[in-house]
Amino acid sequence: MDKNEVMILCRAADDFGDIGIVYRLAKKLSECRPEMHLTLVVSDLGSFHEICRAADPLKKTQDIVFNGSTWQLIAWDADIIIPPKLGIILECFHCGRPAWLEKRLFSKNFTETIQIVSIDNLTAEQYAEEFHLLKSGTRKACVHKINFMPGFTEKTGGLIIAHDAESQFARQLSVGTGKTFDILVSSYERDFTSIVKAISDFQSTTRKPVRILLANSKNHSPFMKAWTEADKPFEVEELPFLPQEQWDALIKAADFSFVRGEDSLARACLSGKPFVWHAPVLDDDYQLVKVDALLERMRRHFCGADFAILSIFWKWYNTTSAPDSDAASDNLRELLKSAAAISLADGFMNFTQSLLANGDLVNHLLDYIESLE
Repeated sequence: MDKNEVMILCRAADDFGDIGIVYRLAKKLSECRPEMHLTLVVSDLGSFHEICRAADPLKKTQDIVFNGSTWQLIAWDADIIIPPKLGIILECFHCGRPAWLEKRLFSKNFTETIQIVSIDNLTAEQYAEEFHLLKSGTRKACVHKINFMPGFTEKTGGLIIAHDAESQFARQLSVGTGKTFDILVSSYERDFTSIVKAISDFQSTTRKPVRILLANSKNHSPFMKAWTEADKPFEVEELPFLPQEQWDALIKAADFSFVRGEDSLARACLSGKPFVWHAPVLDDDYQLVKVDALLERMRRHFCGADFAILSIFWKWYNTTSAPDSDAASDNLRELLKSAAAISLADGFMNFTQSLLANGDLVNHLLDYIESLE
């Protein structure tokens, strides 16, 4: 088994979240092990191009240079004539394998030992600890498979701890300078009436100007609609679609963030700054189970009053049938006031420190790969 031949598979279900994690994983692997040869097999080259401008969305096979390392990039549906070398396969988010790879792995003539590492979705639920490094079967003895669980405890793989983000971009926008209370907004589609009202009330109460950094995503139109109907009570900076490094810098620099999905959640958790998470909507509001699990991981880092405000708003924000209400607006206003004070900010920073103490996901992954015989 060639441990320096690593293939990363991603058939994206979320337009930017899944491929964003895979890009981050590839970057960290190259930084830690420049000698590794990475092959990325992805289904959505268009989304990948948006966060990694070196990727050509029109080429089915290509090479990308990152920090002196050359990655091979292959479209999921490419016609592969000369298959890449195989060693370690990182199968992300239960994506399966492209037909050409499946055929090769399970052909009668293929006898090489291959290790598949199934990198799961991020969750704070208990099963992350139970499934981490749990072996899984395949239909061939030489093709091994194991589960690798990102998570929030030392009994999981942890989170990818990236180097400091591109702070120059945040400075260009004067984010985090204290002149304004900067709120980054990236969310799934929803009614933002209560949120706009709360932010407006917060600005009036604190007498500190608020600036919204509005992501170019699904939340853009509904947020602008609510903001316009409220007579534009605060400043809105409409952001272009940003490369990953610049997006990370804004999460780290903003005073408060609304984030969506898994990749931005991990960045927010590691930022030490207050945030609200919008979980992907699941059947029967199952996303609330995931929200509750994360809140429980966070609880011990906050005083009772701050955690109560945080918990109430997070649950309302993630309940699909929750009515827009003055109570929700009042709760967010109080949450923002707490965020501007020391106690809530300290709670988030303590939570971040606990995650850093768990170690880096990529280092844990590399340790596992090195342990293979």
